[in-house]
Amino acid sequence: MTLALLKLLLGLILLVAGAEFLINACIKIARSFNIPPMVIGLTIVAFGTSAPEMGVSVMAALNHNPDIAIGNIVGSNLANIGLIMGIGALVAPLKIPKRTLRIEVPFLLASVVFFGGAAITGSVGRVIGVILVSVFIFYLYYLYRLRKAAVEPYQEIQEGDAEHVRPSAGTLMLNGGLIVLCILALVYGSRFLLSGAVFIATYFHCPELIIGLTVTAIGTSLPELATTFSAARHGHGELVVGNVLGSNLANVYLVLGTTGLIYPVSVNPDVVLRDLPVMALFTIAIVPMMRSGWKVSRREGGLLLAAYLVYTALLYIFKT
Repeated sequence: MTLALLKLLLGLILLVAGAEFLINACIKIARSFNIPPMVIGLTIVAFGTSAPEMGVSVMAALNHNPDIAIGNIVGSNLANIGLIMGIGALVAPLKIPKRTLRIEVPFLLASVVFFGGAAITGSVGRVIGVILVSVFIFYLYYLYRLRKAAVEPYQEIQEGDAEHVRPSAGTLMLNGGLIVLCILALVYGSRFLLSGAVFIATYFHCPELIIGLTVTAIGTSLPELATTFSAARHGHGELVVGNVLGSNLANVYLVLGTTGLIYPVSVNPDVVLRDLPVMALFTIAIVPMMRSGWKVSRREGGLLLAAYLVYTALLYIFKT
């Protein structure tokens, strides 16, 4: 049991550290080639923040643990809304940019529909994977077109400045090597986390689905949680909201889609009957919260956190 806990802890450390350093190294390389900050944010950061979920879900699918693969995605989305947004709003009310309801929210609600439709079929295969990843690429392209029009002059300045700070070949090689090490950290971190989680589930006679919905989901959401504390304390509530919505979009379209492409996974009926409806309720519930005064208040954050804690407690009380 001690070894399993150590594997779980080591896996979490490798995942969080690997994702963080991967983002930083990729950003440095992208800037050296004059890639605009906007494009970096839409691609590298979007992938980097979902790297832990991607690693765990793909590894779980390859090791024939579909409940952890699917549970990790559903649980991460629930944790992002209930735990992360809830805590963020308790620290300080979260301001909501009006563009969020026009752009991110429709894609977010559509992701629930896509996920539900895929789950009802009983599995997420390569056809569904292609559809989900294609939607994510379209979403990034849509944001790119919108933001390009808004910040074109700023981009030109940045691109001009970049010529004066182009790093040496040695620096590029160093960052490239760091990327390789980070990818290895994500791979082995996923393996350790998965191994520890499966052992704990077996030891306590707890279904793998519940472990995926809670232990691995919260673990892979740690980067978002750390970002939330920092952003909320400094009054950047819009960053918390953007982080949560962007992560949830990436989890469904990118992580679930890529998992299905690499290794099709079956969907537990309990996910369809219990967990997806809860995820849909959480997702729908934040829409009127965001519209009320264009912020998520402390009271609303407390409700989100309380609802998440109740859901998690009920999973373990009525585990089957």
